[in-house]
Amino acid sequence: MLKLGENLKKHRTNRELTQEQLADVLGVSAQAVSRWENGTTYPDITLLPTIASYFEITLDELMGMQDFKSEEQIKELLAKIDENSNKGLIYENILLLREAVKTYPTNYQLQFRLVNQLTFCQFKNGQGLSEEEQNDLNREAVEIGNRILSRCNDGEIIHRTTQQLCYIYSRLGETEKAIEYAKKLPDIGACSTVILGDIYEGKQQKLHLQQAVKYYTSIFWCDLRNMADLEYKDETMTTAERIAILKKALELLDLVYEDGDYLNFSDTVSVTHRYIAAMAMLENDYELALSSIEKAAEFAIISDTLSDKEKHTSLLVNQIEYVAVNMMKNYDFTDCKALYDKLQQDRYNAIRDDKRFIAVLEKIKPYC
Repeated sequence: MLKLGENLKKHRTNRELTQEQLADVLGVSAQAVSRWENGTTYPDITLLPTIASYFEITLDELMGMQDFKSEEQIKELLAKIDENSNKGLIYENILLLREAVKTYPTNYQLQFRLVNQLTFCQFKNGQGLSEEEQNDLNREAVEIGNRILSRCNDGEIIHRTTQQLCYIYSRLGETEKAIEYAKKLPDIGACSTVILGDIYEGKQQKLHLQQAVKYYTSIFWCDLRNMADLEYKDETMTTAERIAILKKALELLDLVYEDGDYLNFSDTVSVTHRYIAAMAMLENDYELALSSIEKAAEFAIISDTLSDKEKHTSLLVNQIEYVAVNMMKNYDFTDCKALYDKLQQDRYNAIRDDKRFIAVLEKIKPYC
């Protein structure tokens, strides 16, 4: 019966009444009130108006109908947020969530989602955000994130918010603060992903481990991308070494996703080939640049033409299904469009008239 017992206890204790005192008012036994509050039984329907009147609340409030309506509204909002995230409409989500946290100021799930969207946003109305605009969003996320940490008791939300704040402070150039927050997080050996992989059994264990493999593959790819130092901050590294590391990243993806079974990782493969092509141009290795561009185009098209639901076939992930609505991206254009725009850069002028380069542009243009 919704949240009648919980609400009855809340209003009774707010009035500083014992169960015996409320029982006397209602003409029932203290045991009956106890059973109502713990949900074992419920009051006679004819008593409900009397109870509501005594506490000066509506029947909806007594029954928890308002909470139920709020939960339904939040559920609908989160579904809309997920739909927008899949389409890359991140700024639209920010506008929705800013209003939602005003309506539900103690809902820390909504506040965390707002932090997440603020830090993920790179475009507004189809235009890329300036560095100043992104910093403003990051500072807003910092304020909300720290408010969550000071008030929320949900361990998972606290953990994820702390993780987000590490990245936000790093983006804002506050490295020491980022490190401080990172040290509050458990190391990989203490996380549920590792521990549950040891505890689960049978089909549940297999599915969990495959999801873990997919997650770790994504993390490992990010680590290798960072190791490749794409911003050329490490002067001791050569471009050839950077290319070699990115090729290792592709080998990793090939190990997990056999025979090109990348599905939603196709965009990651495309981007990796694009990175290699850009650096190959620095080395005047035009053959590597052209072959990498062709691969980038191949997987960008695959990414842009994925069906809404597909299942992996590779041995290490064949229990996992890709569902488009569960995916999140921070841009509202296609992967082919991103590649097409990158190929307009001056770095490719030396091969711009090559028939293979021209063919790639023609191949991806319909998907832009």
